[in-house]
Amino acid sequence: MRILHWFRKDLRLDDNTALSAAAHDAEHDVVPFYASDPDWFARADLAPTRVRFVLGALTELSASIAARGSRLALAHGDPAEVLPRAARAVNADAVYWNDEYEPALRTRDDRVEKALRAAGVHVKRFHDR
Repeated sequence: MRILHWFRKDLRLDDNTALSAAAHDAEHDVVPFYASDPDWFARADLAPTRVRFVLGALTELSASIAARGSRLALAHGDPAEVLPRAARAVNADAVYWNDEYEPALRTRDDRVEKALRAAGVHVKRFHDR
């Protein structure tokens, strides 16, 4: 079983519930994935320092993944379109992620889950705060 792990605010390898479950369930056949969402970048309240922080965290995450012999896959676009396409591209049987709890993010995640299920990809969401 191959699992695509969708990183979002949880840009870490340690203490990551969904990533740990993916590694276990897929017997380490996990594709680490991050999608930058255009809606996030379009927010009026988004400070440049926040963008720099996220880019720095992604750089560190990518280096940590590379040190373990893999690569962080990246995409940009609407997650409800990008995730099914990425899952198909790597022949993932499932996509795992840690839930986010803000109302707009819950709505986004529900859209992503619906799109993945319509594409025949299993979804598993985790509580990790």
